[in-house]
Amino acid sequence: MPEREEKAKLLGIKKFSNKEYSIKIEFYDHQMAYADIDDKLRWRRRQKKNRPWMTFLIFDGCTSESMYDYFDCLDTLQYDKVARRWFMRQLRYCTDGLLLPNGYQDYENVYERMYQNEHRTANRYNFCFKDSKKALPPERLKTLLDMLPEAAYDENVSVTFLGEGDETRLTMQKSGKYVRDIGKPESFRLELIQKVLPDFYEKVKRERTLDNCTIKTTITWLAPTDCDLTVEVQDNDYVYYVMDR
Repeated sequence: MPEREEKAKLLGIKKFSNKEYSIKIEFYDHQMAYADIDDKLRWRRRQKKNRPWMTFLIFDGCTSESMYDYFDCLDTLQYDKVARRWFMRQLRYCTDGLLLPNGYQDYENVYERMYQNEHRTANRYNFCFKDSKKALPPERLKTLLDMLPEAAYDENVSVTFLGEGDETRLTMQKSGKYVRDIGKPESFRLELIQKVLPDFYEKVKRERTLDNCTIKTTITWLAPTDCDLTVEVQDNDYVYYVMDR
C-alpha cells in the first residue's frame, strides 16, 4: 500500500455538444481524466434495454480498467464520427503510448504504465517451466526446488505462496485442494529471484527500492515438472495520486 495519497491537480475542462451527444472532460496532471458522456438520442436508437443514460470515464492510476472505460466511451459515441474523433483527440493526453496503430490497446504498455503508477514490478506473463517460447530452462526449476524443497509438486496442493515469517501453513480450498503458505524473509525471496529469474531481478533493481519493498511470490503447479512462477515487487513508501473530485 502507498505511504500516502495526494490529490492530482485539475488542469482544465473541455466540453463538446451537438444534437447527438454532450461531453465534458476534466483533465488532471499525471495523465488522469474524468469524463461524462450524455447520449441525447438514446431513446431513439435501437439499443439493448437498460443501457446507461450517461457513460463515464475514470482514467486514473488503474490504467487497465481506465482503458476499458475508454473503449466503452467510444462504443457509446459510435453514432457520431465528429464527437467520437473529438473525444479520441482529447484523450490522447491519457492514452499516448497505450494504443497500437490499429487503434487497439497495447496491453504490454498499459500494464507497464499501471505498474509504474503503483511503484510495482511484476512478471505479468509469468515464467512457465514447460514447452513454450517463454519457458525457462529446466535447470532454473531445479534451482528453485533446491532453494525451496518444501514447495515441490504435490497433487493435493494447487498454489504455494512465499509469505513472511518462518512457518508453513496449509489452507483448504472449496475444491478440496490446499494452498501452502511458506514463510520466508524478504532477503530469501530476493535471492530466489536473483538465481531463478536473473533478468527480472535486474529489472527489479533498476525500478524498485530493494531495502524497502514487499515481494509477493506465487508458485502454481500444473504438473510435476510444469509450474508458473509469479513475482511482484512493490515499494513500501510511495505517493499514489488520485483525482480531486
